[in-house]
Amino acid sequence: MVLVDKNPLLFVVVLATIINGCVLIEKPLNNADFGNITNLYQLEGIYQNLGERDSDNDMPFYLSYLSIRDFTSVENSSINAIEIRVAGEGRLSVKALSKDGLVKEEIYNEGKDFTINSGRIRLKWKIGSATEGALGPYYETAYLGLDLRGEGKYRAGGAFVGIMFVIPIALFGYEDIRFVKLHD
Repeated sequence: MVLVDKNPLLFVVVLATIINGCVLIEKPLNNADFGNITNLYQLEGIYQNLGERDSDNDMPFYLSYLSIRDFTSVENSSINAIEIRVAGEGRLSVKALSKDGLVKEEIYNEGKDFTINSGRIRLKWKIGSATEGALGPYYETAYLGLDLRGEGKYRAGGAFVGIMFVIPIALFGYEDIRFVKLHD
């Protein structure tokens, strides 16, 4: 223990560097990997609005959060399903459906509203530098697509490496959410 006796601060920094790595992965039961979208017609179908999450996470997550812009007039929980159809070259029609019928429809254009990257729709890709309470680079991602069984799949994730409140830290994680396909 010569290191501790001569320089306890160095020992604490080295120990904190080793201990302060964190990986968090949340996924629904029987999670499947992403499939590979090669054309928009593969997305067509009616999907359950309420997503399936990790069994420890009881907070609801709705597909309508991702698919309907400025959706403030109706509570997301009142939407039962989301219908996705191709509406022309590079265009998707997304309809929010309740038990009473159509609530709202949106049209999304490839290249303007979304891009397809690595066989899935990329909703977010952000790289930055943390400045509030932490110092270091980070990235955030969000993808929507189909899993290998044809169910809807959403993944949000990110990573950070740096110093948080003078402690070295490395974080990585993602969450997968499944949206059951009800009909083609």
